[in-house]
Amino acid sequence: MEDKAGSPVAPPIPCKSRAVVGSIIAWLEELHAPHLGDCVLRWAEEMGAASLEEVVECVDWLVPALEECACKGEHPESQRLRTDAEKALNRVKAKAKATAAAANAARTWKHEDCSSNAGRLQSQSSSGGVAENQTTPLNADWPGLILRERQGKKKRDRLQSRKAAQAESMRGTGEESSDAAREKLELQLREEEERKTKEVLDALELAIAGGEMMPLTEAIRRMEDIGLSSHARMAEARQKHEQVARRHQQRCEEAVCALQAAVEAPRDDDFGQIVREALAGARDAKQANGGIKAVQEASKALRIWEEVRMALQVAMRSRQRAAIEMACEQAKDFGASPLHSLLAEARAFLQTLAADGQESTEARPR
Repeated sequence: MEDKAGSPVAPPIPCKSRAVVGSIIAWLEELHAPHLGDCVLRWAEEMGAASLEEVVECVDWLVPALEECACKGEHPESQRLRTDAEKALNRVKAKAKATAAAANAARTWKHEDCSSNAGRLQSQSSSGGVAENQTTPLNADWPGLILRERQGKKKRDRLQSRKAAQAESMRGTGEESSDAAREKLELQLREEEERKTKEVLDALELAIAGGEMMPLTEAIRRMEDIGLSSHARMAEARQKHEQVARRHQQRCEEAVCALQAAVEAPRDDDFGQIVREALAGARDAKQANGGIKAVQEASKALRIWEEVRMALQVAMRSRQRAAIEMACEQAKDFGASPLHSLLAEARAFLQTLAADGQESTEARPR
């Protein structure tokens, strides 16, 4: 799926968040592989990846999944994904930080601009008021002016004394409020740490109960990040992770053996079904040594087998001796069992044609 500019658009799958989808798409663009967006997002959703960092950590599992998504053969971007995944992740993080810094700078500039405009307006208003107050009529009552000036000075002195007393009282109150604010902040930090610890421990318990590779890996990493590597549950989590890894490796190797056995199976009526059942585990097989080659050989054998069966069916419908003989020869070259129903039927038909030809030859007048 692509937008008007030709860039891939995330498919409507229930991924963890829009931020995760956007970071994966940006990462693929850094790797010059935006066309792999659908496959990578689908793989991330199936494996339960919650961040771009998890996808990069498991890139060795992602590459075989992308090769399967490409239908057959090794994907052209496989080597680049293995070698440049970490570098592309760092570039994505750097760009995200630069974008955030630019946005903060823009907000700061806007705030300072508004503050300077407000100060300039206040200054203009104050200067206008002074000029207005300095305007004095020529016939003013000078004794009255002197009395009012003395009264104003006394009022200003009382106001300054009151402000000094308030500042002294606020100094003591400020120290008390500062201690209270510090205690409140420390309490909030402790509560936040306890909440985060509980959240990580709950995730670890769920991962241990689920027994899946990706959630266990993520839960163990989060426990180590907050300094709980020596927690009592970590030993069980690591042991569970090792067991799951061994089972996964065993399942992958068994899938490869199943594919190899299917290719070597007799080419009878059940051959196609046997190969299809073996190819159902192709995803696991590709993660083991020799798995990709085994999948390719099994797919090729199944494709040739279907072509041989189709040729026999078409030749039987045509009821032409030459076509049937050619189809039987192709089936023999592929190693088809003589007991295969289509091959046995074709040979019986050829024998019938041969008998009919001999009878017609004997019936001709000499």
